Amino acid sequence: MDPPWPARYDRGMLLGRGSERAAIDGLIRGASQGVSGVLLLRGDAGAGKTALLEYAADTTAGMTVVRARGIEAESSLPFAALADVLRPMMAQLDRLPPVQSASLRAALVIGPPLPGDRFTTYVAALNLVALFAETQPLLIVVDDLHWIDPESAEALFFAARRLGAERIAMLFAARDSGDLPADPAALPVLQLGGLDKDPSLQLLSQATPAIAAPVATAIWRASGGNPLALTEIPRLLSERQLHGHDPLPDPLPVGTRLVTAYQARLENLPAAARTVLLLAAASDDGDLGPIAAAARIAGVEPGSALGAAESIGLIDIDGSLAFRHPLIRSAVYAAATAEERRNAHRLLAEGLPNDAAARRTWHRSAACLGPDEAVANELEAVASEQRIRRAYAAAFHAFNRAAELSRQTPDRARRLGEAAMCAFFAGRAESAVAQYDRALALVTDPITHANLVLRRGDIAIWLSNPIAAQRALAAEADRIAAIDPKMSALLLIHATGPCFMTAEVLEAKRTAQRALEMAGRSGDPMTVAAAEVALAEALFLHGEGAQTSSTLRQYLPQLASAGPEIANSVAAR
Repeated sequence: MDPPWPARYDRGMLLGRGSERAAIDGLIRGASQGVSGVLLLRGDAGAGKTALLEYAADTTAGMTVVRARGIEAESSLPFAALADVLRPMMAQLDRLPPVQSASLRAALVIGPPLPGDRFTTYVAALNLVALFAETQPLLIVVDDLHWIDPESAEALFFAARRLGAERIAMLFAARDSGDLPADPAALPVLQLGGLDKDPSLQLLSQATPAIAAPVATAIWRASGGNPLALTEIPRLLSERQLHGHDPLPDPLPVGTRLVTAYQARLENLPAAARTVLLLAAASDDGDLGPIAAAARIAGVEPGSALGAAESIGLIDIDGSLAFRHPLIRSAVYAAATAEERRNAHRLLAEGLPNDAAARRTWHRSAACLGPDEAVANELEAVASEQRIRRAYAAAFHAFNRAAELSRQTPDRARRLGEAAMCAFFAGRAESAVAQYDRALALVTDPITHANLVLRRGDIAIWLSNPIAAQRALAAEADRIAAIDPKMSALLLIHATGPCFMTAEVLEAKRTAQRALEMAGRSGDPMTVAAAEVALAEALFLHGEGAQTSSTLRQYLPQLASAGPEIANSVAAR
């Protein structure tokens, strides 16, 4: 039996969700009593995740509620969602240790860029939340988690996994479809399936009292008990169909078919309303200012156009714009032609204020029909700034899009290489290797090619097949030997690492001997020193270590002042 309802809730909003509400009640009760906890709600679009989050927020007596919501248009803006969560807590920022405070200020772009590691930022966020909860229990609610930026997701999950007795409850909601922006490992998940038959029929009869029983049953079966579909499908049927007088469409509009049904409703709107709806769909941040500005640039009066869409239940306007459901936004965007979508992004870019440079650049990139070097340069600048702030996932996307818009092949390859490195630092090694492979397919200059192979190899050796990575490094060393002996030596030094990892000590010895030969040809003392160390290690593992100690004593001090390329060759083992 369902527990009692809060007064503000229509029973239809949470029908059949008694066990889910009980789980949320337990989470909130625990935080109120000093036991922190976290819960991740997963379910299809329209399953009722947002309604459960609202239920949680409304049933917190004596707790502070902090909210954030993922916005697809902001998923490339690093730490945007984290900023929403932490905004009420900024008064506590100076209570953090200076290094943590500075790191968090840099991440949230309220302080100067600060090179460093993400761990400091994540620890700072956790400690700030804990400080804020000292005076009153705290509920953090994050909706549309699948659309928040990866950096915010990592920071929030880092905090969620380390909660103890801080009097904090964290409640996330995300769609089932697609990957989350970060790995929610170890977080408890509450799966929302479809409603059973009885609550589904109750919901249908409440939303559409005149519906015939056989029609209601057919809708329940076709919808899989999805609450959104249960309430929306009847609105798309004629009265004769609802009464059972005319046959129902076969199949009923559900899932992707529901999107198609929304498109049919869009066709009945005036052209001006469709234009403004497309601007809102392309923006999807709910900020009426840029949407209205873009509409006026297009020659459309936004007030009446939005009113027409609101009057038929597609959007809600209450200080900001919100689609009644993400499926509606999807339908609006999908109903437009590619040229209409590009034009919408162009208008939004023109309508954005001067302090929204990154968002303007992303809209300009979405408006491009083909390569555009000016926009590619802007994206590269955005990516470089994000990389400085350690927002590596966002930088990866920006470099990748910049590569797509590059006119010249060398620029495209270079940007793909930068994207690969950012992917690696974001913890996405397989994506990094894939980006390097794309770059390598474009490169004809042998030195550039060898550099990319070297960087790719450093990552690939830690994936599934170290020996395959070793062979690729050694083969590239052979190809570059006559052109650049130093690069050949570096490739071979790196290639000894996989041999050590897989106990191929004879191959390690042969590879290191070849590296020393190439280093000698290069005439570079540092490269010779690195090759000598690699060979000493290989000989030691091969049982020929009599001179290992003296070799290491001779060359390791020299390597202490080596540049990054030499130092990395030693560290790679």
